[in-house]
Amino acid sequence: YKPGYEWMGNWTNPYTPQQAGELTYSGQVEHYNMAQRMMEEYSGPMGSPYQPYNTNSKALRSQEQQDQEFRMVTVLLKTKLFVPFYIYSDSEDQDVQLRFFDACPTYTSYVDDNATATEQANIYFENQVASAGLSLAQMIGVYPDWVISADDINMMYKGCGFDIAVSNVTDQFCALFTEETGSILEYYDDMKNYYLKGYGYPINYEIACLLLQDIINIQQQYVDGTNTDIKGKFRFAHAETIMPLISILGLYKDSEPLMADWTEEQQANRKWKTSEIAPFAANVQFILYECSSGFSVKVLVNEVEQILPGCSSVYCDFQEIIAFYTPQLTCD
Repeated sequence: YKPGYEWMGNWTNPYTPQQAGELTYSGQVEHYNMAQRMMEEYSGPMGSPYQPYNTNSKALRSQEQQDQEFRMVTVLLKTKLFVPFYIYSDSEDQDVQLRFFDACPTYTSYVDDNATATEQANIYFENQVASAGLSLAQMIGVYPDWVISADDINMMYKGCGFDIAVSNVTDQFCALFTEETGSILEYYDDMKNYYLKGYGYPINYEIACLLLQDIINIQQQYVDGTNTDIKGKFRFAHAETIMPLISILGLYKDSEPLMADWTEEQQANRKWKTSEIAPFAANVQFILYECSSGFSVKVLVNEVEQILPGCSSVYCDFQEIIAFYTPQLTCD
């Protein structure tokens, strides 16, 4: 190894199998702080004491998701640790709202288990990502004894992400990437997600229909006056749920599919970026406002206000949303 990279020869994995699927301390803090910000922003509806009939909470059947929900809901509902609140989950093979990617055989066979579904990402992986691995091997002084493969450098890129998120370590795996090689790995990750969980195939986001239905229905009930007690419905899931929801909403949509032969300029100007759509603690908020002129909805992705397709401003008339998304809401 060249000077500065000797640590790689003695590196040991700091993560244990027991930690897999658990919410780290930094993740706990992140969810707690997010809930605090939401409490400050929406102190009116969130300020009343918790009652089972005014809040609905649902999580995937996993320890990580239930940990996330526990951290946020205890803040949002102002509950103490000894005050019980409801969290419900469906069986993994029957959760058509939050785990639809595992409950849809058509998606599984057509996309998830289909190697050709990510053909463009595979082409990019075998060329640009592999070339980045070779460049890295030369940069750190291990070539030709170790030709860093595309798989190797991809794992190092993921290691960088975990180093920062879990321990705020930036001088190990993250130090291996230049701006150019980092962009190559990021684009590969984005392409793969695009074709597996985003706009790559309609089935990817059409299976989020029942989730969107549920979101709209809870607001429709408030607008109609059939359920004005509800002040919040919280759902906790994975990126595999977030990205299809973003796609069925029509957000972060490029005019053309992401391709392996895109130029650097096209890549730099793309809208679909996993780091912006589904980072750690990714969240989508649908906030209903009662105004003098009627009801409006504001949507935020990772606490950033969005203008929905078919809407002229961040605060979009509820009936305009219903009208625009009628095709996307047609499912059973």
